[in-house]
Amino acid sequence: MPKVDGGLGLKHPRLMNEAFLMKMLWNLNSKRDNLWCKVLYSKYGRNNDLSMTIQSQPYDSSLWKALAGSWGEFQRNIVWKIGDGLRTNFWMDKWGSNNISLITVATQSSIDTTLNVKDVTNDSGNWDTEFLFHNLPENIANKVIALHAPIEVDGPDNIGWGGTSTQQFSIKSVYNSLLRNQSNMERDWKVLWRWRGHHCIQTFMWSVAHGCILTNYRRSRWGDKNFACLPLLWECR
Repeated sequence: MPKVDGGLGLKHPRLMNEAFLMKMLWNLNSKRDNLWCKVLYSKYGRNNDLSMTIQSQPYDSSLWKALAGSWGEFQRNIVWKIGDGLRTNFWMDKWGSNNISLITVATQSSIDTTLNVKDVTNDSGNWDTEFLFHNLPENIANKVIALHAPIEVDGPDNIGWGGTSTQQFSIKSVYNSLLRNQSNMERDWKVLWRWRGHHCIQTFMWSVAHGCILTNYRRSRWGDKNFACLPLLWECR
C-alpha cells in the first residue's frame, strides 16, 4: 500500500502480476498480427473469438489458465471504439459516451443480446431511431443518435481501456485500479512519515500501529509452546 494508506510504498507483487497479465490480454486483442498472438490464437482459440471470451481447460498451460482467470476483471475495464459496428455487442459491451452496458438501462424485459451495433442501423446507414426509443430511455436514445453511425470505411471496431482518459492501456492505471479495491487503515499516516526522527523509530511506530509488535497480551493468547523456538531464532539473527 502507499505510505499515505498505511503501507511502506512497495509494489504488491500479486497485483503487479495481475496487471502484467492484463497487458498480455490487451496485446492479444490489439496486436493480433504479432507472432506470439497468432500462436496463442492457434493453440487456444478453439474456434472462438478471443476478444469475446477466454476459457481454459485442465490440460492448458499455467500461463493460459492465469490469463483466463484475469479475463473477468479485464473485460470490466474494456470499452469499444465503434468503426463498422460488427465486433461490438450493442447490449453487452461498453461503448458510446457513457461507457456503460446498455442492457443495464433497457426498458424492455425481453431483448436480443446477440445484436451488434451495426444491426441497430437502417438500410440507409443511419440509426434505427424507432428501435432505440422503443428499447432505451429517451435521454440514452438521444445520446446514441448523437453518435456517428457505424460505417464500413471507418474500419473494424477497436478496444479501448476505460481506466484512462485517453483509453490507452497502461500498467499504472491497472495497478492503481486493483489497489483501490484493497482495504486500508483510516489513520493519518502522513504525520508518522513526516516525523523527523530516526527511521528505525518510525518503523517501530508503524509496526505498533499495525499491531505487529509482540506484546505480553499476544504472547498469552498464542501460548508458551509457540515461543519455544524464539531464543534459537534470535540467535540465528
